[in-house]
Amino acid sequence: MPTSQVLIRFLPAVLILAALGTALAPAQALAVETSRAAFEPNSRSYLNARPQWAIELSGAPLATGDRAVEIAGKGSSAVRSFLAQVEYQPAFLQSIGVLSVGPSVGIYAADNSGGVPRELVSGWSVGGQVRYQARFFREQLLVPMVGYSLDNWHARLRSTDENRGFWAHGPAAGLWLLLNGLSQSAGERAYYETGLARTYVVAEYKRLVGNDELVSIDGSSFYFGLRFEF
Repeated sequence: MPTSQVLIRFLPAVLILAALGTALAPAQALAVETSRAAFEPNSRSYLNARPQWAIELSGAPLATGDRAVEIAGKGSSAVRSFLAQVEYQPAFLQSIGVLSVGPSVGIYAADNSGGVPRELVSGWSVGGQVRYQARFFREQLLVPMVGYSLDNWHARLRSTDENRGFWAHGPAAGLWLLLNGLSQSAGERAYYETGLARTYVVAEYKRLVGNDELVSIDGSSFYFGLRFEF
């Protein structure tokens, strides 16, 4: 069975797991609030925190390379993008690294910097990802990440003014810098006041492959942004 079909089959289960995590959020928030109420500077509660939610915002100046989006008979385009991700990461798995799942939304704009209008006007995607962080201790300054994503990609074309939709998928890898590790006192204060346990600067590589009968995407992206874990 092709990889894309396997991923399409399992994506609903991934998103259902994230939705179940969302349903449990009030109880989790109460637990966080309780731990924060008892928090004192230099206490173990901050160092032992296992955040279960993450929000990541990132962008790619040239998201899919110079010739990655091809339109049959109309040439190719590079695109710039913005990506927002929300993830649930179960606390009971965090002693062996951090596994996270969740949905993502991407917005893409064709790069017309050369002055020639491209056939691709814009694009957007809705999908999900599974990721693993090789994180094994609280103040680990650099955290490697690997993952895989599946996106329902939509493109709007200039000549027909129509939207095309297809599935795209591919691996991801990255390296995250823990800002808390640069100032533990600031990290403790943020946790005490807001429940924000970790903040990362992220640098990630993402590859996407997919197509329909007219539009195809086959390229790599380098994303940079911030990740917040609660």
